[in-house]
Amino acid sequence: MAKGVGRARDADEFGVERLAGILRENAWFMAVLRVVCDVDPPNWVVGAGVIRNVVWDRLHGFTDATPIRDVDVAYFAEDDVTGGRDEQIVARLRDRRPDVPWEVTHQAGVQLWYEAKFGYRLAVTHEKAPSDDAPATPRPVSRVHRRRTRISAWGWTR
Repeated sequence: MAKGVGRARDADEFGVERLAGILRENAWFMAVLRVVCDVDPPNWVVGAGVIRNVVWDRLHGFTDATPIRDVDVAYFAEDDVTGGRDEQIVARLRDRRPDVPWEVTHQAGVQLWYEAKFGYRLAVTHEKAPSDDAPATPRPVSRVHRRRTRISAWGWTR
């Protein structure tokens, strides 16, 4: 039987603990994460781009951080799909860390502006993450399923 087939995989098998350690050791990233925690948009995540840079720099022994284009913060609020909160959230993040290039996107409303910006429609599906108890909601297909293991400003939670 192939490795991982037919059995639950341990988080360490995927390097979760190593990833968590790299991120926790990066003071800049943890400060950014604390700012987002303080602002606390509904159902938020920090995008993988900045995480990729932090991990890449560490794994390759870079002493100078790779420049980041932005720190993506995605959030999801079913009660308002317009994305009107985006600029309010950006302003609150900038008040706390004006040196960070924040980019905030309300995922529930992406399908409303995506085609005009990128030239093609975004496929939308009615789905829910395996751990969700809420009813299925229209969401972009590309959305990231939430996992039970998450990093917070204070460490990993399960």
